[in-house]
Amino acid sequence: MEENEYSQSTPENDEIKTIDDSENSILDESVEMNQKELPQTVSIDMGSEEKEHPDEVIRNETVEAQNLNILMKTMDSNFISVFFNGEISIYNINEIKDCLSKGFKNHDGIEMNLSNVNKMDTAGFQLVIAARMEAEKINKPLKLLEPAEDVRRIFNLYNEKY
Repeated sequence: MEENEYSQSTPENDEIKTIDDSENSILDESVEMNQKELPQTVSIDMGSEEKEHPDEVIRNETVEAQNLNILMKTMDSNFISVFFNGEISIYNINEIKDCLSKGFKNHDGIEMNLSNVNKMDTAGFQLVIAARMEAEKINKPLKLLEPAEDVRRIFNLYNEKY
């Protein structure tokens, strides 16, 4: 096994999988830490400057997750605005991670509008922090816009700026 690799076994079977940790993004790691049962690790290259296909740029897309609606809307500047309506929690972080990963991969930056978030748990908070770290890592802007009261409360609890 190489220096950058580690092994992981899943609860469903005792098969050991080798994962190159240099391929995992910070968002992937955050989601993995918060899942009780890890199905299989998915690696996403979010730092690619080239977009895979020009038609993959999101114009308007709605994603429904448990207790959360996500609207992704491309702005004129090739930024994507992601509007959250509902709860950001461990029950829907996979869907959020997928939206943010797609946004980082296919756009120049992300604006997260958190004004209609009525609940955020620690897993949701960790995902937002991981997204912020990923944005810094790949040198793309991530803006948190209009955080709702519950979002501000959890950020203040952990002494983080929003």
